[in-house]
This record gives sequence, C-alpha cells and structure tokens, in this order.
Amino acid sequence: MAPLDIETFLDANAETLEKVYWGETEHGPVVGTGSWNSDMITGTGYSIEPYGAFFVKKKSADASNEVTFSADMQKLIDAGVSQGAETNALVITASGTTKRSTAMLAYDDAAADAFSAGEDAQLITDLTGNGTVAPLAYTVAGTTAASINVVSTTRRIPMGVFAADDEVTTLTFSGTATLRNPRLYDAELQTETPLTDATTLSVSGASHGRYFIISDGAAPTGISGVDGDGATELSVYSVTSGEVIVAASAPIGLVNVYSAGGALLKSVDAAGAKVCTVSGLPADVVVVRVALPGGMEARKLKVKK
Repeated sequence: MAPLDIETFLDANAETLEKVYWGETEHGPVVGTGSWNSDMITGTGYSIEPYGAFFVKKKSADASNEVTFSADMQKLIDAGVSQGAETNALVITASGTTKRSTAMLAYDDAAADAFSAGEDAQLITDLTGNGTVAPLAYTVAGTTAASINVVSTTRRIPMGVFAADDEVTTLTFSGTATLRNPRLYDAELQTETPLTDATTLSVSGASHGRYFIISDGAAPTGISGVDGDGATELSVYSVTSGEVIVAASAPIGLVNVYSAGGALLKSVDAAGAKVCTVSGLPADVVVVRVALPGGMEARKLKVKK
C-alpha cells in the first residue's frame, strides 16, 4: 500500500497509453478542470493515493489493453521518495512460495491509535482467480486490520497473516531499531522474544490473535512523549468471518458480546488469559464488554462477514 507515481506509471506504458490521466477522489476530479490533464505529470510528479481511482487513455483503438505495474512506481506515504528509501518504521514482510506482502508500523505523536483513514491504510485481502490467497501481513489499528498502521501510544499491537491453509509464510522484520525494546509475543506459547532485523518466523496457514508486536514506544532518537502510563491496553477486532478476537496486556475475565439492540449474543470466560476468541457471531455491529482488573471496558465494532 503506497501512492502510485503517475509519471513513472505512464512512462512505463508509453507504447500503449497517452501521457494524460483523469484522477477522481471522493471530492471530485483531482484537477479542477474536470478533464484529461497532463500539467501535473512532469516535474515533481503527481501521486494517486491508496484507494484512489484514475483513468488512462489508449493511444489507439488497436493498442494493447495490458498495462504494467511494478514496485518502483510506488511512493512512500508522505515521503515523495522511492520505495527503497529508508523509512522510520517497522516493516513486516510476509513471503510465501511465489508471493509476498509487507505491513508497516510506525510511531507519530500526532497519530490516532484507532484506525484513521488519513494516516492508516486498511488491509485489502486478495483472492486470485484460482482461489489461493497471497500471504498478507497486517497489524491491527483500533478494530481494523491495516497494512499501514501509525500509532502514538499503543504498546501491544496485534499482528497476523492471511494465507492459504497449505501455505507456509515466512515473516521477516526490518526497521526494528525504530522501536524501543521491541519484542514478539506468542500468546499460544506465552513467550516474548527480542525482535531484531535478523528475526524470522514461519507460520503455517492463516494466523490471527496469536502474535503481537510489543515495544516501549519509539526508539530514543524518535518522537518524544510516547511513554505510557501503565494502563491496560485492550484490542478488540474481527478479521475472519463470524469471529471477534479480544486481546489485552492484563488478564481477561468475562467477555460478553451484545447486539446493537442490547441482546446478549455470546458470553465467554477467558479465565485470566490475555487473548480470547469468540466465534459464531452474526456479521453485524456488536458491542463487546470485557472484564479487566481495572473494571469493564466496551468496544463497538462490525463483525467480519
């Protein structure tokens, strides 16, 4: 997930496409003239943001309908530089047999810990024509699986992978020096492992609710004012059909899931575990109430269909 450099894209497809484009956003055309344009292509270049739509024009009716995309057409968010440039973020790469993806986690003292469309990018799951799933790494922003996740104070961030049942995914990490004392927490084994750029992890099939990135915030050379107050951190999210995952930095007690109308749908006793999965829920908006040592906390979210 990164902006597309429209000039690089059009140059790579010069034999097929004219060097003009029409960009659309939720607010209307990118350029106010509302027409095909070329004045913002050259020079510093123009980017199509993630989830942005744009149209291109074929050179002729008999020109090929195929267009080419490549990694070097990407720009880092808010950077305006090539993909290979150094980033002040932790990057998680999920490599499968033939495909791979990355997820980015960064700290910014102006960021929202919950999902924010202006700073985070929601994960888009990808099914190919033959039904196999590319391995997709993600972290959780609020209640949303994200490929780009910028936080300010969160210290315990769920990490997962979407993958085919028979696929082994290798997770590798870079930029770990941007975090202070980063660790990889395994909720199944209840272990913490120091996280370095040499750390690798093999995951068989999909993984949700087992692994967490834990740190003490940004590295000392990074932003200031990110030290937490020791309060319990709670994550409640839904990334698979009919399932809600509850994770906390303290022991979890009773987890009750209610419909938007107040009807009790499920009640599960986590018995002091730090991760609890509630299954068999309708694909609807629910309210999850979680018993923690400091009292009850509630989260509202949409259960994945």
